[in-house]
Order: sequence, then C-alpha cells, then structure tokens
Amino acid sequence: MHSSDTLAFRLTARFENRDHTDSLAYVVASLRAVSRLGKGLFPAKSAYSLPMSDSAGATPTTPAGWYKDPADSARLRWWDGSQWTSTVQNAPLGRPAEAAYVPFQRSAQIEQATNSPGLAYTRTMWWISAQPIWGVVTQVMLFALVTAFGSVPAAILVPGYLILNLALLAVLVGLAFADRRALLQGGNQSAASPWWMLLSPLVYLILRARQVALWEEGAWAAVLWWSIAAVLSPVLAILGYFAVLGVLPV
Repeated sequence: MHSSDTLAFRLTARFENRDHTDSLAYVVASLRAVSRLGKGLFPAKSAYSLPMSDSAGATPTTPAGWYKDPADSARLRWWDGSQWTSTVQNAPLGRPAEAAYVPFQRSAQIEQATNSPGLAYTRTMWWISAQPIWGVVTQVMLFALVTAFGSVPAAILVPGYLILNLALLAVLVGLAFADRRALLQGGNQSAASPWWMLLSPLVYLILRARQVALWEEGAWAAVLWWSIAAVLSPVLAILGYFAVLGVLPV
C-alpha cells in the first residue's frame, strides 16, 4: 500500500469515528494534509531553478556559462543566465588562473661571466694539451739511453719505465696547479681541481673546459688539441723506436 493510500485510509477511519458536527473541520484538515504531501512528492519548481548562491560565484544576473555546481564542487553546471540547468560536466584539473610562465633564470656565474671576461688559454694549458707528444718523446729518449749501453734486461727496463711514468704524472699535476692559478688570476671565478689530473690529462681538460666555458669562449680548444696529439703519438712512438733500433727504411 502506498503512502498516499495509507494516509487516505487513516483520514477515512477518523472521519467515520467522529461526530458529524466535526466533519467539516476534519475535511479541511484532510485537504491540508494531502496538499502538504503533494508538495513534498511533486515540488512546484526544480531545485536547480534557485539562483546561484554567492559561494558559487554568481547571482541571477550572471551571464550564461559553466560554473561550479553548488551541489558538487567537483563538477561544473550550466547556468543559462537565469537559472541552473541539468547539464553538468566534470571540473577540469587546470593550473591556477594567475599562474604565469617564469623564464629560466641564468645562474649568477653566467651573468657575471657575461659582464666580465675571463681567461681560456694559459701557457701550462698548451703543455698539458701536448702531453701525448712529449710523453712519447721522453719514453723514446729513455729507451735510446738505456739501449746505448747494450742489451738491457727486462728487470731493469720495466721499473725504469714505471719510475718515468710516475715522474711524468707528477709534472702533469704541477702543471694543473699552475694552470688553475693562472685561470683564477685571469678573472675566472672558478676552475677545475688539479687533482683530476690523477685520472688522466683528458679528464682534467674536460672538467677544465666546463668551468672555463662559464667565463670565456674557446674553452674546449685544449681538449681538441690533446685529442689530435693523442692520435699522432702512436705514429711518433713507432718511428722513434724504429729509429733507435736502426730498422727504419732508408
């Protein structure tokens, strides 16, 4: 049994148990109860016909458009200019309206490098760049000096080469310290650590170039010249050893 039928049944039972003098009052009360029930089941206006509240950001004079749904902040509801409609959509997950693109800010080092020139070339840099060449020349000269006294056993030749290489490494580290000092005195505000030379001259020159590029142009010239020297050094080594052994073609 529906709620309306139940209400009518109760009203009829009450009417039959009352005196006829009170019948008019009960009829009026019954009509009022049925009217209230009908308004609850069938509202006269749609819930969406109410004006947009201030919390939703508009008034009945707001132009038509998509606005935050008063019933669900995660959705947008279409306002036709005078009332809400039943058309809704999900609110986009956009960035804040006032968010603006901020361009990349160059570091203080680069800004200072633009205004104050630095130094890219030093005398010690050229010696470091030519290391593959003068390193091979030194080894060939040692080989020529040793073989001048006749046949040399490997027990003496190998330690001699090891000592020579350690001496050359010490010279390179000293050159790196001198190079760093010259760069800082020349206007550069930073320079690579000389201890990178312990790995190899190429490692030091690459890290040196990255620092020099912050202050002056031509930072990678030393790396280029070292690479050229490294390619030529094997050819010079072969020619040098053959010359010492006397096997060069006449």
